[in-house]
Amino acid sequence: MRQQFLRLGLILIILSLAEIGIAQSASFGNTYVFPMVEMGVHSPVHSFQNGGAGITPGLIQTARSAPQGFVSFIGSATAADQTDNAHVDGYVKKYGNTAFTFPVGDGSDLRIFSISAPAQATDAYAVAWIAGDPSSTPDPTNAGATHSTSAVAGNIIAVSTVGQWDWVPFSGTGDGLNISVSIPDLTGFAAAADLRLVGWDGSQWIALGNAGVAAVTEDNTLSGTMVAGIEAVGVGAVSPDTDGDGIANDVDTD
Repeated sequence: MRQQFLRLGLILIILSLAEIGIAQSASFGNTYVFPMVEMGVHSPVHSFQNGGAGITPGLIQTARSAPQGFVSFIGSATAADQTDNAHVDGYVKKYGNTAFTFPVGDGSDLRIFSISAPAQATDAYAVAWIAGDPSSTPDPTNAGATHSTSAVAGNIIAVSTVGQWDWVPFSGTGDGLNISVSIPDLTGFAAAADLRLVGWDGSQWIALGNAGVAAVTEDNTLSGTMVAGIEAVGVGAVSPDTDGDGIANDVDTD
């Protein structure tokens, strides 16, 4: 009996130390968050340091299929030093009312998603980058639904097939939040000035912004404003104005 208690005590100590290490020290890769598990980060800054042991140093993976696993940042905790090979390959959840950058990607490319400070301390949102055509790549937090890139509204004429950010509001709607993303390489998709942040509202892609980017190359920043009811965020394009009269080509009659 004494040995059993000693073993139990040792296990609890190890688990406690593991939680402290997760919350306060650097990530050295080979970490996996299982379904229905949240790995909490409570410290001021969690650093995704490169150079640890393993094939993918600095990479944390979470379960993507339902039920998901999450790396969860609590309160004012933030992430730092995220790179293409040091980020969360899966879902990141943010609790609280401070601005936050979600350090998400697909294991080889970082695709950050940033939000301004939510109004309520009880707000909670999750994000994951999902590589692949939204028309054929399932959204795992939306019962595996797909989001047709041909279903567009307003002045949006196209949606990139490179990927999308899954947006999951657990508490709060996110309405009015300023959001920005680091785009993939969109060479050949549209001109930089014609890119727009778009959101899937359950039936179509709608514009979330009215400005383009400096260049279509990877990691340029595209911004917009969140709307209640959005399930995913992507990159769309508006029709260009080639004659410079302020009217998009798709409705210009001159």
